[in-house]
Amino acid sequence: MPAPPYAELHAHTSFSFLDGASAPADLVARAVELGLSGLAATDRQGLYGVVRFATAAEEAGLHPVIGVEVELADPLVPDPDGLVIPGRRPARRGRPSPPGGGVRRPLAGLPARPLPERARLPGHRAATKEDHRGIGMPQRGPHLVLLARNAAGYRSLCRLLSRANLAGTKAAPRLTQALLADHVEGLVALSGCRESELARRLRAGDRAGARAVAREYARRFGGPGEDMAGAGFVIELAITSCPTTTGSWRNPRAWPPSWASRSSSRTMSTTPARRIASCTTC
Repeated sequence: MPAPPYAELHAHTSFSFLDGASAPADLVARAVELGLSGLAATDRQGLYGVVRFATAAEEAGLHPVIGVEVELADPLVPDPDGLVIPGRRPARRGRPSPPGGGVRRPLAGLPARPLPERARLPGHRAATKEDHRGIGMPQRGPHLVLLARNAAGYRSLCRLLSRANLAGTKAAPRLTQALLADHVEGLVALSGCRESELARRLRAGDRAGARAVAREYARRFGGPGEDMAGAGFVIELAITSCPTTTGSWRNPRAWPPSWASRSSSRTMSTTPARRIASCTTC
């Protein structure tokens, strides 16, 4: 029985620092060697390598898919228990506050001149500790993979990331659910890795919350009743080196047909959620 066609839709290039080590051209060459029907470049928080990736894919005759993996600032479904984004660490105690409540006092007879007000870009805000990644992965926002279906989808990705960078600060775009809802034209969303909102809820045992997240994303990106070719939200299943898998996981053509069918499942009822929670990685 011939292996079904397979396309990798969640891959990081060397433009994702500490997440990917392969240049876009090397990924394309490896995909062609494995006989993949397509490949998506989904770098973190940016479209930095899409030009090199698309150029190399077209030259090699491989179907390129432009995408990005974003980090959201807030959960999609209300999270009163802090399952998706736990509370921030409390401030350290024992540090004395500066004298005068932080007001600069004259020093050596010189007046305390206020700092000049500098012009800022629209949407600029003061940097916080979280912007500089001073917290662990569980305290950061949930992940979501977005793929461009067509030219309108690529335009949506560019506008979404541009507005997120204007709302945030340097190297720390601020992408909220409200901003995402305004830029969904031409996009396909994958549920994401083990740090996605859906996977975090499943790992915490909140199956009802995970189901609500899947339904809301399906409503936002593509309503029920559509076929898989027109679906806008798909549950992501990643086969990795879990203790339950064998060495054949490295070669997609050696996967059982059931894995390929599950990877295209769209609803919670047909997708084994435990596999998402235990066998997915970024």
